[in-house]
Amino acid sequence: MSFSGYNERPRRGGGALIVNELNEVLLLLRSVTARNDGGLWSQPGGALSDGDATPEAAVRREILEELGIQIRVQRFLTATCHRDHENQWIAYSYLGQIEEGECRRCEPEKHDAVGWFRIDQLPENINHVTSDAVDAYHMHMCHGRDGGRSGDEASAGLIIFDMDGTLLPGTTANLELARILGAEGVVLELERSYCSGLIDNHTYASRILDLYSKLSEDHVEQAFKRAPKLNGLLDLVSWTRARRIDVAVLTTGPAFFASKFKEHFRFDHVIGGMFPVHRGPIEMSSCVVMRDAGKPEHAQALCTRLGVPVGRCVVVGDSRSDVALFGEFQNSIALNSDDALAGKALYYLRTLFAPDLIPAVSHVLR
Repeated sequence: MSFSGYNERPRRGGGALIVNELNEVLLLLRSVTARNDGGLWSQPGGALSDGDATPEAAVRREILEELGIQIRVQRFLTATCHRDHENQWIAYSYLGQIEEGECRRCEPEKHDAVGWFRIDQLPENINHVTSDAVDAYHMHMCHGRDGGRSGDEASAGLIIFDMDGTLLPGTTANLELARILGAEGVVLELERSYCSGLIDNHTYASRILDLYSKLSEDHVEQAFKRAPKLNGLLDLVSWTRARRIDVAVLTTGPAFFASKFKEHFRFDHVIGGMFPVHRGPIEMSSCVVMRDAGKPEHAQALCTRLGVPVGRCVVVGDSRSDVALFGEFQNSIALNSDDALAGKALYYLRTLFAPDLIPAVSHVLR
Protein backbone atom coordinates (compact mmCIF):
# COMPACT_ATOMS: atom_id res chain seq x y z
CA MET A 1 0.00 0.00 0.00
CA SER A 2 1.49 3.34 -1.04
CA PHE A 3 2.10 6.17 1.45
CA SER A 4 1.74 9.71 0.18
CA GLY A 5 1.83 11.67 3.44
CA TYR A 6 -0.13 12.41 6.56
CA ASN A 7 -3.53 14.05 6.79
CA GLU A 8 -3.94 16.96 9.19
CA ARG A 9 -5.80 14.77 11.68
CA PRO A 10 -5.29 11.03 11.12
CA ARG A 11 -7.29 8.73 13.37
CA ARG A 12 -5.50 6.18 15.54
CA GLY A 13 -6.16 2.51 16.14
CA GLY A 14 -4.40 -0.43 17.71
CA GLY A 15 -4.34 -4.20 17.66
CA ALA A 16 -2.36 -7.16 18.91
CA LEU A 17 -0.79 -10.10 17.17
CA ILE A 18 -1.62 -12.82 19.70
CA VAL A 19 0.73 -15.78 19.28
CA ASN A 20 0.40 -18.99 21.30
CA GLU A 21 2.95 -21.66 22.26
CA LEU A 22 2.22 -23.55 19.02
CA ASN A 23 3.29 -20.51 16.99
CA GLU A 24 -0.31 -19.91 15.97
CA VAL A 25 -1.88 -16.48 15.50
CA LEU A 26 -5.39 -15.52 16.60
CA LEU A 27 -7.34 -13.80 13.80
CA LEU A 28 -10.85 -12.44 13.29
CA LEU A 29 -12.77 -12.55 10.02
CA ARG A 30 -14.37 -9.15 9.55
CA SER A 31 -17.98 -9.31 8.38
CA VAL A 32 -18.59 -8.36 4.77
CA THR A 33 -20.85 -5.61 6.13
CA ALA A 34 -18.16 -4.25 8.47
CA ARG A 35 -17.22 -0.61 8.08
CA ASN A 36 -13.54 -1.46 7.53
CA ASP A 37 -11.79 -4.47 5.98
CA GLY A 38 -14.98 -6.41 5.31
CA GLY A 39 -14.30 -10.03 4.31
CA LEU A 40 -10.68 -9.90 5.51
CA TRP A 41 -8.94 -11.67 8.37
CA SER A 42 -7.23 -9.36 10.83
CA GLN A 43 -5.61 -9.22 14.22
CA PRO A 44 -8.10 -8.13 16.92
CA GLY A 45 -8.20 -4.45 17.88
CA GLY A 46 -9.93 -1.20 17.08
CA ALA A 47 -9.97 2.57 17.38
CA LEU A 48 -8.38 4.55 20.19
CA SER A 49 -10.89 6.56 22.24
CA ASP A 50 -10.46 9.64 24.41
CA GLY A 51 -10.78 7.49 27.51
CA ASP A 52 -7.75 5.33 26.66
CA ALA A 53 -4.69 6.34 28.65
CA THR A 54 -2.31 4.72 26.14
CA PRO A 55 -2.49 2.81 22.85
CA GLU A 56 -1.77 -0.38 24.81
CA ALA A 57 -4.78 0.31 27.05
CA ALA A 58 -6.93 0.76 23.95
CA VAL A 59 -5.74 -2.57 22.54
CA ARG A 60 -6.54 -4.40 25.79
CA ARG A 61 -9.99 -2.79 25.93
CA GLU A 62 -10.86 -3.56 22.31
CA ILE A 63 -9.76 -7.20 22.56
CA LEU A 64 -11.78 -7.70 25.73
CA GLU A 65 -14.83 -6.30 23.90
CA GLU A 66 -14.25 -8.40 20.76
CA LEU A 67 -13.10 -11.72 22.21
CA GLY A 68 -13.82 -11.67 25.95
CA ILE A 69 -10.18 -12.23 26.88
CA GLN A 70 -7.62 -10.30 28.92
CA ILE A 71 -4.25 -9.98 27.21
CA ARG A 72 -0.80 -8.87 28.23
CA VAL A 73 0.85 -6.50 25.77
CA GLN A 74 4.40 -7.80 25.44
CA ARG A 75 6.02 -5.35 23.07
CA PHE A 76 5.49 -2.85 20.27
CA LEU A 77 5.78 -4.25 16.74
CA THR A 78 5.07 -1.51 14.19
CA ALA A 79 2.79 1.30 13.01
CA THR A 80 0.91 1.24 9.70
CA CYS A 81 -0.75 4.09 7.82
CA HIS A 82 -3.85 3.17 5.81
CA ARG A 83 -7.11 4.68 4.60
CA ASP A 84 -10.74 3.69 4.55
CA HIS A 85 -13.52 5.46 2.66
CA GLU A 86 -13.69 8.19 5.33
CA ASN A 87 -10.40 8.54 7.20
CA GLN A 88 -6.67 8.10 7.23
CA TRP A 89 -5.57 5.81 10.08
CA ILE A 90 -2.33 5.18 11.92
CA ALA A 91 -2.62 1.69 13.39
CA TYR A 92 -0.26 0.46 16.13
CA SER A 93 0.48 -3.26 16.31
CA TYR A 94 1.69 -5.01 19.45
CA LEU A 95 2.69 -8.54 20.34
CA GLY A 96 0.20 -9.97 22.85
CA GLN A 97 -0.42 -13.02 24.99
CA ILE A 98 -3.67 -14.28 26.50
CA GLU A 99 -3.67 -13.94 30.29
CA GLU A 100 -7.27 -14.76 31.20
CA GLY A 101 -10.54 -15.89 29.64
CA GLU A 102 -11.84 -18.15 26.91
CA CYS A 103 -11.77 -16.77 23.39
CA ARG A 104 -15.26 -16.28 21.92
CA ARG A 105 -16.94 -14.15 19.27
CA CYS A 106 -18.49 -11.34 21.35
CA GLU A 107 -19.58 -9.13 18.44
CA PRO A 108 -21.12 -11.47 15.84
CA GLU A 109 -22.55 -8.51 13.92
CA LYS A 110 -18.97 -7.41 13.19
CA HIS A 111 -17.14 -10.73 12.87
CA ASP A 112 -18.06 -13.86 10.96
CA ALA A 113 -15.43 -16.14 12.49
CA VAL A 114 -12.45 -16.38 14.82
CA GLY A 115 -9.60 -18.85 14.48
CA TRP A 116 -6.01 -19.82 15.16
CA PHE A 117 -3.62 -20.10 12.19
CA ARG A 118 -0.03 -21.21 11.97
CA ILE A 119 2.01 -18.09 11.40
CA ASP A 120 3.60 -19.64 8.31
CA GLN A 121 0.18 -20.72 6.92
CA LEU A 122 -1.95 -17.58 7.18
CA PRO A 123 -5.04 -16.97 5.02
CA GLU A 124 -4.43 -15.09 1.81
CA ASN A 125 -7.12 -12.56 2.61
CA ILE A 126 -5.54 -10.80 5.60
CA ASN A 127 -5.62 -7.04 5.88
CA HIS A 128 -2.67 -4.70 5.38
CA VAL A 129 -2.22 -3.87 9.07
CA THR A 130 -2.03 -7.54 10.06
CA SER A 131 0.40 -8.29 7.23
CA ASP A 132 2.69 -5.51 8.50
CA ALA A 133 2.41 -6.84 12.05
CA VAL A 134 3.38 -10.37 10.93
CA ASP A 135 6.41 -9.00 9.04
CA ALA A 136 7.43 -7.04 12.14
CA TYR A 137 7.02 -10.15 14.30
CA HIS A 138 9.33 -12.13 12.00
CA MET A 139 11.93 -9.33 12.21
CA HIS A 140 11.63 -9.34 15.99
CA MET A 141 12.20 -13.10 16.10
CA CYS A 142 15.15 -12.91 13.69
CA HIS A 143 16.94 -10.12 15.56
CA GLY A 144 16.14 -11.18 19.10
CA ARG A 145 14.32 -9.35 21.84
CA ASP A 146 16.69 -6.41 21.98
CA GLY A 147 17.09 -6.03 18.21
CA GLY A 148 20.29 -4.47 17.00
CA ARG A 149 23.01 -5.85 14.81
CA SER A 150 26.44 -7.33 15.13
CA GLY A 151 29.45 -5.06 15.04
CA ASP A 152 30.37 -5.92 11.45
CA GLU A 153 26.86 -5.37 10.07
CA ALA A 154 26.38 -2.15 8.11
CA SER A 155 23.62 0.32 8.91
CA ALA A 156 20.63 0.03 6.59
CA GLY A 157 19.50 3.58 7.24
CA LEU A 158 19.66 6.54 9.59
CA ILE A 159 17.15 8.81 11.35
CA ILE A 160 18.55 12.13 12.62
CA PHE A 161 16.47 14.05 15.17
CA ASP A 162 16.77 17.66 16.18
CA MET A 163 16.49 17.98 19.99
CA ASP A 164 15.01 21.32 21.06
CA GLY A 165 11.33 21.49 20.13
CA THR A 166 11.48 18.10 18.38
CA LEU A 167 12.53 15.41 20.85
CA LEU A 168 11.67 17.98 23.54
CA PRO A 169 8.29 19.29 22.33
CA GLY A 170 7.54 22.83 23.42
CA THR A 171 10.80 23.34 25.26
CA THR A 172 14.60 23.34 25.01
CA ALA A 173 17.42 21.70 26.92
CA ASN A 174 18.67 25.07 28.16
CA LEU A 175 15.24 26.06 29.41
CA GLU A 176 14.91 22.79 31.34
CA LEU A 177 18.38 23.25 32.83
CA ALA A 178 17.52 26.83 33.81
CA ARG A 179 14.35 25.66 35.59
CA ILE A 180 16.43 23.36 37.78
CA LEU A 181 18.59 26.35 38.80
CA GLY A 182 15.77 28.87 39.08
CA ALA A 183 17.09 30.92 36.15
CA GLU A 184 14.21 30.47 33.73
CA GLY A 185 13.74 34.20 33.02
CA VAL A 186 17.30 34.65 31.76
CA VAL A 187 17.05 31.77 29.30
CA LEU A 188 13.57 32.76 28.11
CA GLU A 189 14.98 36.13 27.07
CA LEU A 190 17.88 34.44 25.27
CA GLU A 191 15.44 32.09 23.51
CA ARG A 192 13.32 35.02 22.35
CA SER A 193 16.36 36.86 21.00
CA TYR A 194 17.60 33.76 19.19
CA CYS A 195 14.21 32.82 17.70
CA SER A 196 13.72 36.39 16.42
CA GLY A 197 17.17 36.36 14.79
CA LEU A 198 18.69 39.03 17.05
CA ILE A 199 21.54 36.75 18.17
CA ASP A 200 23.24 33.74 16.59
CA ASN A 201 24.32 30.39 18.05
CA HIS A 202 27.73 31.69 19.14
CA THR A 203 26.34 34.71 20.98
CA TYR A 204 23.67 32.55 22.61
CA ALA A 205 26.34 30.08 23.79
CA SER A 206 28.62 32.78 25.18
CA ARG A 207 25.77 34.22 27.25
CA ILE A 208 24.66 30.89 28.68
CA LEU A 209 28.06 29.81 29.99
CA ASP A 210 27.31 31.33 33.39
CA LEU A 211 24.35 28.94 33.68
CA TYR A 212 26.51 25.96 32.68
CA SER A 213 29.13 26.88 35.28
CA LYS A 214 26.57 26.25 38.04
CA LEU A 215 25.52 22.81 36.80
CA SER A 216 26.38 19.43 38.22
CA GLU A 217 25.79 16.02 36.65
CA ASP A 218 22.84 15.57 39.01
CA HIS A 219 21.30 18.81 37.75
CA VAL A 220 21.54 17.57 34.17
CA GLU A 221 19.97 14.22 35.04
CA GLN A 222 17.13 15.89 36.96
CA ALA A 223 16.46 18.33 34.12
CA PHE A 224 16.35 15.53 31.56
CA LYS A 225 13.96 13.39 33.59
CA ARG A 226 11.60 16.33 34.17
CA ALA A 227 11.64 17.56 30.57
CA PRO A 228 8.65 16.74 28.33
CA LYS A 229 9.73 14.30 25.63
CA LEU A 230 8.14 12.55 22.68
CA ASN A 231 6.18 9.54 23.88
CA GLY A 232 7.00 6.06 22.59
CA LEU A 233 10.68 6.72 21.86
CA LEU A 234 11.73 3.28 23.10
CA ASP A 235 9.10 1.68 20.85
CA LEU A 236 10.44 3.60 17.86
CA VAL A 237 14.05 2.69 18.64
CA SER A 238 13.08 -0.98 19.09
CA TRP A 239 11.49 -0.86 15.63
CA THR A 240 14.62 0.72 14.08
CA ARG A 241 16.98 -1.80 15.66
CA ALA A 242 15.14 -4.74 14.16
CA ARG A 243 15.73 -3.11 10.76
CA ARG A 244 19.38 -2.06 11.30
CA ILE A 245 18.44 1.64 11.21
CA ASP A 246 20.59 3.92 13.38
CA VAL A 247 19.05 6.79 15.38
CA ALA A 248 20.93 10.02 16.12
CA VAL A 249 20.32 13.37 17.77
CA LEU A 250 21.92 16.40 16.09
CA THR A 251 21.51 19.65 18.01
CA THR A 252 22.94 23.11 18.51
CA GLY A 253 22.15 22.54 22.18
CA PRO A 254 24.56 21.01 24.70
CA ALA A 255 25.77 17.50 23.92
CA PHE A 256 25.94 16.70 27.63
CA PHE A 257 22.12 16.95 27.71
CA ALA A 258 21.56 15.30 24.31
CA SER A 259 23.65 12.32 25.42
CA LYS A 260 20.86 11.43 27.84
CA PHE A 261 18.87 10.19 24.83
CA LYS A 262 21.62 7.65 24.28
CA GLU A 263 21.62 6.68 27.95
CA HIS A 264 17.85 6.47 28.51
CA PHE A 265 16.43 5.76 25.03
CA ARG A 266 19.20 3.75 23.34
CA PHE A 267 20.00 6.31 20.63
CA ASP A 268 23.09 5.34 18.66
CA HIS A 269 24.77 8.71 18.05
CA VAL A 270 24.86 12.18 19.64
CA ILE A 271 26.19 15.33 18.00
CA GLY A 272 25.86 18.70 19.73
CA GLY A 273 27.63 21.70 21.20
CA MET A 274 30.53 20.72 23.41
CA PHE A 275 30.52 22.39 26.83
CA PRO A 276 32.03 21.22 30.12
CA VAL A 277 29.77 20.55 33.11
CA HIS A 278 31.36 21.58 36.38
CA ARG A 279 31.08 24.23 39.06
CA GLY A 280 33.23 27.24 38.31
CA PRO A 281 33.95 29.66 35.45
CA ILE A 282 33.97 28.29 31.90
CA GLU A 283 36.11 29.86 29.20
CA MET A 284 34.58 30.13 25.74
CA SER A 285 37.85 28.80 24.33
CA SER A 286 37.12 25.42 25.95
CA CYS A 287 33.77 25.09 24.14
CA VAL A 288 32.75 23.96 20.66
CA VAL A 289 29.62 25.75 19.42
CA MET A 290 27.30 24.02 16.95
CA ARG A 291 25.74 26.42 14.44
CA ASP A 292 22.49 25.94 12.53
CA ALA A 293 24.35 26.24 9.22
CA GLY A 294 26.77 23.51 10.32
CA LYS A 295 24.12 20.83 10.81
CA PRO A 296 24.21 19.54 7.20
CA GLU A 297 27.99 19.06 7.36
CA HIS A 298 27.76 17.06 10.58
CA ALA A 299 24.88 14.98 9.20
CA GLN A 300 26.85 14.26 6.01
CA ALA A 301 29.88 13.24 8.07
CA LEU A 302 27.80 10.81 10.12
CA CYS A 303 26.32 9.29 6.96
CA THR A 304 29.81 8.85 5.54
CA ARG A 305 31.14 7.27 8.72
CA LEU A 306 28.25 4.78 8.82
CA GLY A 307 28.34 4.10 5.08
CA VAL A 308 24.72 5.26 4.76
CA PRO A 309 23.80 7.06 1.50
CA VAL A 310 22.10 10.42 1.99
CA GLY A 311 19.06 8.94 0.26
CA ARG A 312 18.69 6.50 3.17
CA CYS A 313 18.83 9.18 5.84
CA VAL A 314 15.67 10.78 7.28
CA VAL A 315 15.97 14.09 9.15
CA VAL A 316 13.34 15.24 11.66
CA GLY A 317 13.06 18.82 12.91
CA ASP A 318 10.68 21.54 14.00
CA SER A 319 12.05 25.06 13.48
CA ARG A 320 14.22 27.50 11.53
CA SER A 321 17.32 25.90 13.07
CA ASP A 322 16.63 22.95 10.74
CA VAL A 323 16.16 24.91 7.50
CA ALA A 324 19.74 24.35 6.31
CA LEU A 325 19.52 20.64 7.14
CA PHE A 326 16.24 20.24 5.28
CA GLY A 327 17.78 22.04 2.31
CA GLU A 328 20.48 19.37 1.97
CA PHE A 329 18.47 16.26 2.93
CA GLN A 330 15.42 15.51 0.82
CA ASN A 331 13.97 12.90 3.17
CA SER A 332 12.72 15.30 5.82
CA ILE A 333 9.87 15.27 8.33
CA ALA A 334 8.64 18.52 9.90
CA LEU A 335 7.38 17.45 13.31
CA ASN A 336 5.06 19.85 15.18
CA SER A 337 6.75 22.61 13.22
CA ASP A 338 5.89 26.11 12.11
CA ASP A 339 4.63 26.71 8.57
CA ALA A 340 8.01 27.93 7.34
CA LEU A 341 9.73 24.60 7.93
CA ALA A 342 6.68 22.52 7.01
CA GLY A 343 6.81 24.00 3.52
CA LYS A 344 10.36 22.70 3.06
CA ALA A 345 9.68 19.15 4.31
CA LEU A 346 8.82 16.00 2.41
CA TYR A 347 6.32 15.12 5.15
CA TYR A 348 4.58 17.14 7.84
CA LEU A 349 3.12 15.62 10.99
CA ARG A 350 1.71 16.93 14.26
CA THR A 351 1.99 14.31 17.01
CA LEU A 352 3.59 13.63 20.38
CA PHE A 353 3.88 9.86 19.73
CA ALA A 354 7.18 8.93 18.10
CA PRO A 355 5.97 5.69 16.39
CA ASP A 356 3.70 7.83 14.20
CA LEU A 357 6.87 8.53 12.20
CA ILE A 358 7.20 4.88 11.19
CA PRO A 359 4.97 4.97 8.07
CA ALA A 360 6.99 7.84 6.59
CA VAL A 361 10.35 6.27 7.48
CA SER A 362 9.20 2.91 6.11
CA HIS A 363 8.19 4.52 2.82
CA VAL A 364 11.49 6.35 2.40
CA LEU A 365 13.69 3.40 3.40
CA ARG A 366 11.61 0.63 1.77
